[in-house]
Amino acid sequence: MYNLIYRKEVIKSLKKIKRSNSKTFVKEFLDIFTQIAKEPAKGEVYVGNLSGFFKFKYGKSPQYRIIYKVYSIDEIKSNPEEFEDIDIKSLENCEGIIDLIFLRTREECTSLYAQPKSYFKTKERFKSNY
Repeated sequence: MYNLIYRKEVIKSLKKIKRSNSKTFVKEFLDIFTQIAKEPAKGEVYVGNLSGFFKFKYGKSPQYRIIYKVYSIDEIKSNPEEFEDIDIKSLENCEGIIDLIFLRTREECTSLYAQPKSYFKTKERFKSNY
C-alpha cells in the first residue's frame, strides 16, 4: 500500500465540494483515494505533456478528475531534494507515495493539460487524513 500525500489544491477542492454537496460525496472521494493508495494503476496513465501522471475519472455530471503521481521508495530516496517535505522514516512500511495533485471537474482540467510538468511540482504538499 502507498501513503497518500495531499496537495493544497486537493484539500481546497474537497472543502468546496463539501460546501456545495453532501458529506457523503466527500466520503466517496476519500474512499477513491484509499482505493488508489491500494492500487495506483487503477487510474489511466497520461501521455504527452503529462506523461508519468495518472488520472482517475469519477462521476457523471459533473465528471471529476483526480490527477496524481506515483513515487516508489527508491525514487524518493534517490531524489531527497524533491522530497525534502516527506519524512522518509514514515514510509518504511509502504511501497511509496501517491501524490494527489488535483481534484477538479473535467472542464476545469482543460487548462491544466497545457501546463509544463514543473507547474505541478510547485504545489504545496500535506500529509493529511483530511
